[in-house]
Amino acid sequence: FPVTIEASAIQDAIDYVSGLNGSVEIIFAPGLTYIVTGLVPKSGVKLNLQGSTIKLAASSDVPVFFDYATGVGGSNFEVSNGTIDCNQANNADINVVGGIWLSKWTNLIFEDLTIINCSRSGLNLVGVQHVKIRNYQFLDCGKVGAFFAYGITLEKYGSFRSRYVDIDGVVLDNVRGFGIHFFECDDFVAKNLSFNDLNLGSISIAITVTEALRGEIGNVQCTNVSGDSIEINDSTDISLTNCNVVSSGGRSYRDWE
Repeated sequence: FPVTIEASAIQDAIDYVSGLNGSVEIIFAPGLTYIVTGLVPKSGVKLNLQGSTIKLAASSDVPVFFDYATGVGGSNFEVSNGTIDCNQANNADINVVGGIWLSKWTNLIFEDLTIINCSRSGLNLVGVQHVKIRNYQFLDCGKVGAFFAYGITLEKYGSFRSRYVDIDGVVLDNVRGFGIHFFECDDFVAKNLSFNDLNLGSISIAITVTEALRGEIGNVQCTNVSGDSIEINDSTDISLTNCNVVSSGGRSYRDWE
């Protein structure tokens, strides 16, 4: 059930198809840039950008897609095949300018998706379950004056731990901040990960795992990470395989007990 829409109708289309039975795909016209002031994701919606870009308008104070810390959540939401431009140079409230921020959602898919110009978190997912991330890029993000930029965060929301996360194919390049953070996140797999030029002073970290259970990390390439490449804190059953790190910070692995 494809629907082609114009920029002014994006939220209306999301609201409409969410009310239909099943999971419905919204197909964007290819090769365009859609300016938005923030969108509210809804259950049962697939967004196929077809190579187009969704760009956050200037002077925005929310992420591009925002349903974070509401405690409501949803299910079956997907964004694929395009770019999210967070427009960090033209937003005054730089510490909340992000890509997709969701809490308590299940069945999420982010595939062939690039996030650029983001001064905070690209994918900020808390209390989520059954998440699939494929071929994700986080490029040229973070700027002076912001707290930090983060490519992917997976954390707990209240008593709801994030669980069942499957990540395959991540590239971070030129980020003033950090890479992927698994905090109180269980049963995850993350493979084929590339981190280049993470440069927040001397403290950037490519991968952090904190208070997590049952995780697999494999096929990792780290180049010019200013702090730690992989840091594991107070976690259980975490495996690392085929990790190639060249860390300018001089600390390739840190494992705190």
